[in-house]
Amino acid sequence: MKHLRKIPAVMFSQHPDHASKPYWLNSSFIRTHQELEECYRMFKELGTEEMMWDWEGKLVDECVVEKLLGKYSDFFQNYPIGEKLFLTFRVPNPRVESGYRLGRAFMVILSGQHLAYAAGFSSPPLFEVIIPMVENADEIYSVQKSFQQFSKVAANSFGSNGFGRNLEVIPTFESVETILRSAKILKEYLKISKGQVWEKISYLRPFCARSDPALNSGIVPTTLAIKWALSEYSKLAKETGVDVYPIIAPGVLPFRGGLSPENTNEFLREFPGVKTVVIQSAFRYDFPRDGVKSAIGLIIRHAPKTESNILPGRVLNEIKSIIPMFEGPYKKTVEKIAPLIEQISIHIPPRRERVQHIGLFGYSRAVGKVRLPRAIGFTASCYSLGIPPRTNWYWEGNTTC
Repeated sequence: MKHLRKIPAVMFSQHPDHASKPYWLNSSFIRTHQELEECYRMFKELGTEEMMWDWEGKLVDECVVEKLLGKYSDFFQNYPIGEKLFLTFRVPNPRVESGYRLGRAFMVILSGQHLAYAAGFSSPPLFEVIIPMVENADEIYSVQKSFQQFSKVAANSFGSNGFGRNLEVIPTFESVETILRSAKILKEYLKISKGQVWEKISYLRPFCARSDPALNSGIVPTTLAIKWALSEYSKLAKETGVDVYPIIAPGVLPFRGGLSPENTNEFLREFPGVKTVVIQSAFRYDFPRDGVKSAIGLIIRHAPKTESNILPGRVLNEIKSIIPMFEGPYKKTVEKIAPLIEQISIHIPPRRERVQHIGLFGYSRAVGKVRLPRAIGFTASCYSLGIPPRTNWYWEGNTTC
């Protein structure tokens, strides 16, 4: 099915995992107001094509469109946001984080569309959002439906913005279990949304998380689940006629994905079929800039051309039988070292301005649930202790991380 948009091969995110100072800053800590300059520099100087503007779990500048188009107008006149470059909000999942942050994001999207329309742009700068922690098809559709309702109310109060198109939704699957059944969730979403949205859905961009499923289940289950999902996405595209462009967000360290400028070729060979690669802060700032630019160019040239390995149906049963062999010992070990991880993680220096996150590392235990930091803090704590988080435990009593 044809659709009128460019699919970016490289998205950069605000994940705070870098150790070094950004090449454009005198401090390792990036403040919220400095992320505007970061956005401009990543587009212009590193050649990235899309930015994840994160409303989920961190402070955010809500005037991002006005400030980018105002301060860097010459650049964005030549590289319009929404046509050649893309700004994609990651917004809260209402099931997980209640409150008005989603509504505020909607208002920024609509105001940005109005600004672009008034300025003579041919496309809205903001038309797609990333939803975290998706577990079912209703969560995807409900965000689209909420935006439609919000848009009607805004139009009655402030007038139409002139574009009147769908809000596209990128669902993020953040556990091994949901990644394994993500293609089924997408198929159900297509069924639910048929005839219910302004425009027929012509493409999907499923987002397979890498760090959070590894934090909860370990490296091996996460890798197996993603490989299965990539195969199923190809099957879904052939079955429905809807193009599917998978996204993956690996960190630099092996536990969080193992993608760096030094092994980009190997990563693309390991995960064929991934159409958008999210590069995090460590990728951009902890390696020489020439190597970073070269790796980004490599992804842009090759990722769109790769095709998923199609796996036979019986492989799912094999994956499901393998996962517990790694997941069970991993969880038992992490439960034992959780208090030590918590003590160390509070000393990991922050790199961005964040708000408190809601997530729990939720293993059912008689005394309650084990609390752990986010995946970056967890990984940094383990590496600092000399116990890199791995999944090669082969007997129940092993307590090595």
